[in-house]
Amino acid sequence: MQVNSKSLIDIIVPAFNSDNYIEKTLDSVFNQTFQDYKIYVIDDNSSDGTSSILKKLGSKINLIKLKKNKGPAFCRNIGMRVSNSNYLCIKFETQTQGQNYIFFFTRIRNLINLIKVIIILFGVGVGVGV
Repeated sequence: MQVNSKSLIDIIVPAFNSDNYIEKTLDSVFNQTFQDYKIYVIDDNSSDGTSSILKKLGSKINLIKLKKNKGPAFCRNIGMRVSNSNYLCIKFETQTQGQNYIFFFTRIRNLINLIKVIIILFGVGVGVGV
């Protein structure tokens, strides 16, 4: 995983006082079969051990630590602003997925792009805002 280059998918994880589960959540991302991603964790001014857990992950994540608690929506918006990817995956701090979750997401994206090509080539859906 190359953290400093443009990735296919950016994963946004807001975190607030989540020291009991943030590591398990991030491990579920690290263990994905698809590896062309960057992770942005926005620490919403946690007062528990979340910050120390995130700091020990070092270069595996891009950590943004807020000085004041702003809530999960604000954190998601920060993550979207710093992202330079065409695709975003927003996770909850307590959310884990199987190891093929991101891979299947990319397959769905490819299927949608194929459908768009078919629509353009064959004129399917004429008059529909595609």
